[in-house]
Amino acid sequence: NLFAGLQYDVEIHFSRRHPFEPPLVKFPITPRNKLNPKHPAVDMHGVLRTPALSFDQWTPVNNAMSIIRHLRELFSVNPFHSAAYAYKPHH
Repeated sequence: NLFAGLQYDVEIHFSRRHPFEPPLVKFPITPRNKLNPKHPAVDMHGVLRTPALSFDQWTPVNNAMSIIRHLRELFSVNPFHSAAYAYKPHH
């Protein structure tokens, strides 16, 4: 796995509307994050873009632990072989 054993700095921002809105998961520009490979689901601003964190698929039953589990799962598979993590924004 490309990400095995690596550590990332991550920020999870919950809005006042949580749990009715998904949180913003961000990988800030830090020395550690600059050295590590970038996950393809992280955009150029460091924001994680996955279907599970989109407004369309977010449900209020999700909580901080489910977000952390999602992150662990996301970084435990090879993203270049998994179409499940490709973010497709609605237009």
